[in-house]
Amino acid sequence: MVISDVREGTFSGGLPYLAVGSGEPLVYLCGSTPNHRNPKPGAERTLTLRTINPLARAGFEVYFTNRWPGMAPDISFAEVAERHADAILDHFGQPVDVLGASTGGSLALQLIADRPDAVRKAVVACAAYTLGPLAKRTQEEMLRAVEETGGYSPELILDLIQIKLRWRWIRTLLAPLAMLAAKRVTIENPTDTVAMLRAEDVFDVRDRLRDIPPRHWWSAARKTPSGRRKCLRRRRSGCRTES
Repeated sequence: MVISDVREGTFSGGLPYLAVGSGEPLVYLCGSTPNHRNPKPGAERTLTLRTINPLARAGFEVYFTNRWPGMAPDISFAEVAERHADAILDHFGQPVDVLGASTGGSLALQLIADRPDAVRKAVVACAAYTLGPLAKRTQEEMLRAVEETGGYSPELILDLIQIKLRWRWIRTLLAPLAMLAAKRVTIENPTDTVAMLRAEDVFDVRDRLRDIPPRHWWSAARKTPSGRRKCLRRRRSGCRTES
């Protein structure tokens, strides 16, 4: 089945979303993005739709949701989760299913810890109760690059690719691609990027996992060098996990 009906909108609180499919609503909290807006038509949107179309084909109305533009520089992860909870309840009038990936997974954990009234069930993918040492170091490098240059360097992009693929030898082969990507990635409002990086840097709900009802979430974690798989080693809540 081809998903051709793509709708754009904005939740209350200024959260932009891209919606596809029909059926039960599923709010997809995306990973870290350079800009707090919907993916533009072209490569950005194509990659996004490849991610969420399978969920739409499975029978969900998927809302690919980003953070809002114009964030306060000192915002906390709890405040970000609070605005998402309010947006969900304002729009749907009831708790809905949530899937969070990477930074979105961290946000999903904060959301069900703080505002379980807005979430029916949650899937937490590629995330854990806090950043692991490698992920924290990488985000510190991202933060420093954005603060100093307003963007990402080719070296940083190569490091990020290397973390995901775990093959060091591929670095040389991908160097030209990283140079091109660094030139093409434009951070329109570095303040938003910096605010989210700082907020996630201190995110930690490890001591609250035991209070989250097991029925509330499923951890779809994979073992990666970033150290995000800690959910599998801290099953205090009795959550179901898949790796």
